[in-house]
Amino acid sequence: MTKMLLQLASLILLWGSVAAHMLMSYPPSLRYVHNPHTDPGNADSSLTSPLSPSGSDFPCHGSLHLLGTAEGAPVASWAAGASYNFTISGGAPHNGGSCQASFSFDGGKTFTVVHSYVGNCPSPAGGDSSFPFRVPADAPASDAAVFAWTWFNNLGNREMYMNCAVVKVSSSSSRGASEPLPFASRPKIFEANIGNGCTTQDSANLLFLSPGPDVDVNDQHAVPATGTCETATASSGGAGGDNSGESSGSSTGGNSGATPTALAVEPTNGVAGMSAGGGGDSGPTGGTDDENSTEYIPGNFFPQGYSLGSRAVETAAVALAVAVLVDFVLLA
Repeated sequence: MTKMLLQLASLILLWGSVAAHMLMSYPPSLRYVHNPHTDPGNADSSLTSPLSPSGSDFPCHGSLHLLGTAEGAPVASWAAGASYNFTISGGAPHNGGSCQASFSFDGGKTFTVVHSYVGNCPSPAGGDSSFPFRVPADAPASDAAVFAWTWFNNLGNREMYMNCAVVKVSSSSSRGASEPLPFASRPKIFEANIGNGCTTQDSANLLFLSPGPDVDVNDQHAVPATGTCETATASSGGAGGDNSGESSGSSTGGNSGATPTALAVEPTNGVAGMSAGGGGDSGPTGGTDDENSTEYIPGNFFPQGYSLGSRAVETAAVALAVAVLVDFVLLA
């Protein structure tokens, strides 16, 4: 009886630990168990968890110290001006949310947005979802660029998720091609829910006030974050601000103003830009064969075929497990 009670208690704890978990499986993140350069003894079981509410592990779950080491070797080779995909895996997408893809060419000091996805990122259905982006033609060449995926979930606790992978970026013949915005003038990644005074709204998709020139708008009713949020970008010509200002036709003001007219953008790819089980153009399609199995790997992702649905479903499952445990205690 005692053994059964311990097993039930472990099940409840396991459920709680994976209920909010999503992860960038391609390109494989730093310290990801399926990253070919990861030392198995150094794998990070928290990659599927949100960043600390204090921001103490921002950016990249504190893994950038691996840059320049064997574990920080590139996992993909991309060319400036070319298009690729990144893949998000997991079973608890919290009704999706809004994401950004970005690059850092200074070791993680700054991250520059190359694509924003407003709504449906990741797929609300869970499982694997693949998102297209393009490396700007004027992006710097680097043997150790940091590619980052950041996610602000729709349902649940107000959180910020972030996974980072090291990639090689090479120049191409299209480097001199005209870009809608110079790389150096693209916006920084949006930061919220990490102790910086900026908070996203629950049960809503985040509207990025500075999405950059490449954006998929899958939710015309998305809402901006509240609080002191950085909104300055050259893409809209604004000077940045916080919640106290107005934003009329630019991102000059803060979140309490009207939605900037610069964000009245038609979806460029929309939901059609996502495909189940897709991987990066130059890498594996969603990872290794282990990801197609039905075995749960602790701290990484739920297997394909599991879809936890909404927070209500997750809560009901936990409540049922607790009720069963209580019954066993009473019968004992």
